[in-house]
Amino acid sequence: MSLAEENPAALVNPAAAPHYNAAASLKLSPFWSDTPATWFAMAECQFHLRRITDEQDRFCILVAALSKESIRLVTNIIEDPPQNPYTTLKAVLLKSHQLTDFQRVEKLHQLEPLGGRKPSELLAIMLEICPRGQETSL
Repeated sequence: MSLAEENPAALVNPAAAPHYNAAASLKLSPFWSDTPATWFAMAECQFHLRRITDEQDRFCILVAALSKESIRLVTNIIEDPPQNPYTTLKAVLLKSHQLTDFQRVEKLHQLEPLGGRKPSELLAIMLEICPRGQETSL
């Protein structure tokens, strides 16, 4: 007997299948070390949509999305996961990849002029780089 014959709802909603594992089917885009907070916001939307709440599942999915360079920064966490592995790994990655306010200001000063971009595109880039709380100063 096929899965569809056993459970017709599984054709419409794979989560209705008794052996469906949402975590195993999720593959995140490679980690964005230049904008980690944005990457984590997108990843957590994927977790929410698939109802993945388990720390260990989130941890494994996150590790699979890391580059070799990022893994080097967190090898100790990967090899010996703490009590809350996803939360800990997320905090360490954010801390190690976030720019300081000084680095953000330097990056703003080094931006290329408008060029062929729309003004709204340049503004979006500037707001992404701008130190938190200083957005109204632009």
